[in-house]
Formats: sequence, structure tokens, C-alpha cells
Amino acid sequence: MIKAFLNIKIKGGALQFVLFIAVLIAILLAAFISLSHVHTLFKKQSNLVVQTVKEGDNRLFASLENKQGILSLENEDNITNSNWGVFEKLTVVSTAKKYSFTKTALNGGQVKERTALYLKESHQPLILVGNTRIEGRAFLPKQGARAGNISGKSYYGSSLIYGSVNESTDKLPLLEDTFKHKLDSFMETGGSNNTELISGEANTSIRNSFKKPTRLMYLGERIDLDGIELVGNIIVRSEQKIRVGTSAVLKDIILIAPEIEIEAGVKGNFQAFATKNISVGKNCELSYPTALVLNIKIQADQDPNKEKRQIFLDQSASVKGIIAQFGTAGERNFKPQVVIEENALIEGEVYCEARMELKGSVYGSVFTSGFVSNQAGSVYLNHIFNGKIIAAALTDQYAGLAFSGTKKNIVKWLY
Repeated sequence: MIKAFLNIKIKGGALQFVLFIAVLIAILLAAFISLSHVHTLFKKQSNLVVQTVKEGDNRLFASLENKQGILSLENEDNITNSNWGVFEKLTVVSTAKKYSFTKTALNGGQVKERTALYLKESHQPLILVGNTRIEGRAFLPKQGARAGNISGKSYYGSSLIYGSVNESTDKLPLLEDTFKHKLDSFMETGGSNNTELISGEANTSIRNSFKKPTRLMYLGERIDLDGIELVGNIIVRSEQKIRVGTSAVLKDIILIAPEIEIEAGVKGNFQAFATKNISVGKNCELSYPTALVLNIKIQADQDPNKEKRQIFLDQSASVKGIIAQFGTAGERNFKPQVVIEENALIEGEVYCEARMELKGSVYGSVFTSGFVSNQAGSVYLNHIFNGKIIAAALTDQYAGLAFSGTKKNIVKWLY
């Protein structure tokens, strides 16, 4: 019987089938083992990537708080900071093994308790007329606020200040110690060290990452920006004037010129720096973080063109960000260096070292040496006619001018 069993013949096809099954099982086992190994390796790599990114974030935010970041990874983190206009540009490079991540952000000052109005001590009261409304904490001269009358129109509010009132000093709140020095240096040298020049021809689109060197458009004569798209790490500089046309698309760039004209209907966000004047046309929509800065270097009393040196926002213009004017006007100059026309809106901060005329609205804060109201051919000092300042209308996440002693926060992540 045993001999008969041993003499049984198995067909070749069945043997091949058995071998095929065995090979298939071996392949499946190998694939499973490989998949498990790859999954484990991917998980370790993912954890390393996530940890490296988190460490970079922690280092960046620690730098904003002026604290020393503590790294738990065995890596090399490089932190650099520079100025991009009125903001600080902070770059953190985190490296772990073969992985490297770069994060760049603009940061600015963020106040804990927002001020609606800071009017420098001038030994004159603040006079409110018409539909003027000030909501929030106010710092005023010792004479405080009073209701007034212009051309038969009185003050229509039920309260002078809708918030707490404190006494101001003869100086505006201080910005960071090095702010103005950095601003002067940036306006004088911004873009001058760049070797890569770009043209401003119409119907062109130029995008430049903040991880790359800054690109510069420079002309000694007037620059007209029409039908052009400029995005990112770009500076446009003219020794005469820059005009921004309605067809221009500008995002995150910087403009530097003695005079800057922004035509009616322009949309975008950018920083503009001038020494003579900046004009914003009707119905412009300049989104956050826009900054318009007039830095007057010449003594106003000795300036034959002092009446033209101002930031002017026309009717229904909208700016989200910073309006800043630096330089004194002189005691005999009763012309405003910042003019905000009717229905114009600023969501952010106005910082004016001279005098300003407020007919529109500010959702945020105003810091100024004085007000001027021009009505019916007469000039009224320290008068606000139909102007509005509402501190609570500005989001708490807003970050702007870096005042002395304030903490820093992210204005915008860059690309």
C-alpha cells in the first residue's frame, strides 16, 4: 500500500500552482514588511518635520517677545531681522538633518489697551463741532474738550468724549528708540544696494519672493505705474514722482519718491514713503497692511512749499493700516499736514507730528500735535468738524506702529 502511494503521480500543473501560491505569499509578506518599514520611517520623518516647524515657530514668537528661544532639537536655527518699510521683517531658518524650513513674517507693535485720541498738550482745549464723535480712551490738554460752533453749526453729541479722559503731555507717545533712525536710513538707501534692476514697462507682471534678493525699479525721473503687476519683494524708487494708475496691481511692495500720487479707484496694498506729499484719490481701497508715510526733513517755517507738504485722502478713500507724518510744522504754519476728507476711512493708526484735519473716520487711534478745520474761508485751530474716532472698531489682532514698550505681533506671513 505504501508502495502504491509512493507511485502516485502528481500532475505538473498542480505543482506549478503550489509554487505560484508560495511565491505570491512571499511577495505579499515582503510587501507588507516593506510597507510597515516605510510607514514607520515616514512617521518618524513626519514627526521630525512637524517638530522642526514648531521649533521655528516657537523661536520666531520668542523673538517677538524679546526672549531667548530654547531649542530641543539638535539643529541650527538662524534668525535674521531687517526693515521692510515701517515694519520689521523677521526670518527664521530651522534645520534638522536634511530638512530645512524658512519662515518670514512682518511684525509690528500691538498695544494692550488701545487709545482713541492722544492730543499733545498745547494749552488749548479740543473743540468738537457737528457730528463729531470720539469713542474710547482720550488724552487731552488740561483744558479738556468743549463743544463749539462753526457757521451756525454746533456740537450734536450727548457727551463730549465717550470714554475715559486723561491729561496729555507736551510730547506724543514715543516710538521705539531706533524707529526714526531706521526710517531715515531706509528712505535714503532702500533699494540702492540692489544690483538686479527691473523695468516698469506696461503689460508686465513681476513677482518676487521675500526669500530672494530684493528687486529694484529705479528712475531719476517720474515713474508712471500703469497696466503693471508688482507683487512681493520689490522696491520702486524715483527721484521725482511716482504715479499709481488704476490699472496697476501692487501688493506688498514699497514706493519711495518725493511725491506719490495714487489715482482714484486704485486697489491693493503697499507702503509709500515721500518727503513732499502723498495723495490718495477718491474711492481708493488700500488693504492691510498699507502704510503711507510723509517724512518732512526741511524746517517747515523755512519751507516755501510747506502748504503742499501733506498726506491727503480724498472722499470715500479707504486705508487699512498706518498713516504717519514726521516733522514739525512750526508755530506759524496753520496748514494741516494730514487731511482726511469726508467719508474717507482709516482702519488703523494716524500718527501726525504736526496738525491734521479730520472730516472722515478713523477706526483705531489718532496721535497728533493738533487739529485744524478749514470752513467757510476761516481756519479754526484744535477744532474737529464731523470727524469720528472709534477705537473699539479696530480688531484686537491689529499690529502696526512699534511704540516704546509695546509687544510685537505678526502683521503678515510672507512668501
